[in-house]
Amino acid sequence: MATTATRRLAYATLAVLYLLHNDLWFWYDGDRFLGLPIGLTYHLLFAGAVVLTMAWLVRSAWPVAELDRLATGSGSAQAANGGEREARAPEAKG
Repeated sequence: MATTATRRLAYATLAVLYLLHNDLWFWYDGDRFLGLPIGLTYHLLFAGAVVLTMAWLVRSAWPVAELDRLATGSGSAQAANGGEREARAPEAKG
């Protein structure tokens, strides 16, 4: 993530989504919205909010520069493995 403010916003967003996950206020509500029970409609909208949040988190937290460096080969294979030697399978005889 880019900044401390972005991290704080991410944690706050996840906390709010966690708190909103259980819709205790719609359990006994018989109202309908677009022909669907209000609880189901709430969960459809909630799932959309979670998808958007996760897409934002992946875009903001994914180490694109590191992946680009590894893809172009500017780092050695040993550095990519955290300093460990590459493990090789024994060659088959026969």
